[in-house]
Amino acid sequence: MKKIVFLAVLILSVTLLSACASKTWTLFVCESPHPNGGCFENKYVLRGYQSQKECMEKGISLMNQSGFECGYGCREEDGWGTVCKEICNEKGCN
Repeated sequence: MKKIVFLAVLILSVTLLSACASKTWTLFVCESPHPNGGCFENKYVLRGYQSQKECMEKGISLMNQSGFECGYGCREEDGWGTVCKEICNEKGCN
């Protein structure tokens, strides 16, 4: 019985943490930038920014001519990689 309760609490905790994590901003620093802003390939990814402004400021400070993207509500999808509700970069948002 204790194992079942523990497992149920663990599953609920992971579900809640996943839902909360998707409401943050993720910074993608580019390995190779796209001419229109943003990334062809990512050099590294930093998660957990609480606002667009915080993510964008960090992206600007780290880009060193390589570019960056900030994504809101990002999640991993099989076959697609990382999918975000909104993407912003040094040229604007879409």
